[in-house]
Amino acid sequence: MGIELPDSRNPFSRHPTFQALKEEGLGAQEIKERLKTPEAKAALMEESAQGLGARWFPEGAAELRVLRGEPGEYEITDPAQFVAGQAEAAGLDVWEFAYEELVQKESMFSKALTKNAAPDGNLDPIFHDLKRPITRCALGDSGAHLTSLMDGGFFPWFLAHFCRDRTLGPTFSIEEAFKILTSDNAELYNLEDRGLLKVGLLADLNVIDGERIMPQPPCLKYDLPAGSGRLHQQPVGIEATIKSGVVIMELGEETGDIPGQLLRGPQSV
Repeated sequence: MGIELPDSRNPFSRHPTFQALKEEGLGAQEIKERLKTPEAKAALMEESAQGLGARWFPEGAAELRVLRGEPGEYEITDPAQFVAGQAEAAGLDVWEFAYEELVQKESMFSKALTKNAAPDGNLDPIFHDLKRPITRCALGDSGAHLTSLMDGGFFPWFLAHFCRDRTLGPTFSIEEAFKILTSDNAELYNLEDRGLLKVGLLADLNVIDGERIMPQPPCLKYDLPAGSGRLHQQPVGIEATIKSGVVIMELGEETGDIPGQLLRGPQSV
């Protein structure tokens, strides 16, 4: 989950000052610029002191990470790395820290995992759940939840973190990871014509650079009708995506070919 200033879930979204700018019909960048003035900051801080801000934020600051252009780390065990800890280290309350990061620096807050999933930040429980033979993953959406969350960055993160970079616990072999991401899911949905590199099956492939694979920092794109926003997270390290033997993405760019078709139910060889 990513939180930027214009997003309706940002800490200042319920402040009267922010609401007034939204009601003017201003775009995302215009709102940012208007809030950078000393007068706007003073108004936001006064409204925060009056309890007019988003009720989830002060407590939720202990679960948010600041992204300043770097890929997000989702296994964090040091409380000092979260918004509340960074605010304390900077000598600021969480509202002023949020203003400096979201408004002045145009950073993003990211909520990695809920405390229910990883109470101490360590992802060992997640790892062991992923090891279960009944678990299936990487089946999330890449846009249906708009600015709330976006699961499309999971599979590059899974390969980068759980196969290559993790230091706080066990990891998967690359063979295990590929099976989890491909043939296990194809088997679940009875897609017998894909999921394996095998003669007679569809040539649906990702060509991956294992040293570089990584999701980039999430961002908001305002390219939906009426300028609405959506979360976007472009990976690096995917050299090509091939659908039915046709290259549809190369070095992160679309080729223009779209051989895919809508699936209706199980697929046989």
